[in-house]
Amino acid sequence: MLFLYLGCGKLTMRKLFLPILILLLASSLANADGVIKRRVGASCSTQSFDVQNTGGATNTEVFITEQYAQSFKPGVTGDLYSISFEVGTAGAGATIEVRVGTSANLTTYLVQKASCAVPAGIGYFECVFSTYPTLTSGTTYYVGYQSTAGCIMKEGSATYADGQEFYEATTDWDLTGSGNAWDLNFKTKMCD
Repeated sequence: MLFLYLGCGKLTMRKLFLPILILLLASSLANADGVIKRRVGASCSTQSFDVQNTGGATNTEVFITEQYAQSFKPGVTGDLYSISFEVGTAGAGATIEVRVGTSANLTTYLVQKASCAVPAGIGYFECVFSTYPTLTSGTTYYVGYQSTAGCIMKEGSATYADGQEFYEATTDWDLTGSGNAWDLNFKTKMCD
């Protein structure tokens, strides 16, 4: 066995290796913002719906040169499993990139789903994240999306009390200052 002598004591490779391994594991579990992320399936075998807005009846077309976001407040503290959006008309062929963050500037975010397929039919479709950020009840978060092809999403005028819609004809993920009196139809699902 290899020993290192430091002063009066000896340090084995085992004692040296364990702290280094712990540091490496901890750093691999955090994203660029230092937020600890969970691995797929880690304590999220069941989920429940948390907050939602289903009151909007207006179709809005999402072009590839536009971005939408919606602010919301979780009703429980826990790990966000997925976000669902409502398709107003058949949206086959489109995919959306979804980001969740703590401000309308989504260039910095907690989690992202790079490609979520929009189904051929109408109704809600779910974007499940591969890592689950921990959200705090009553704190405002922002979910934004951008489409790779035109698709139709549902929205409504002031139908969700704890947030608002953001819209810009841009692709830079900074929707700061673009809030309006509309709300996207959405549902959040949290890990149980």
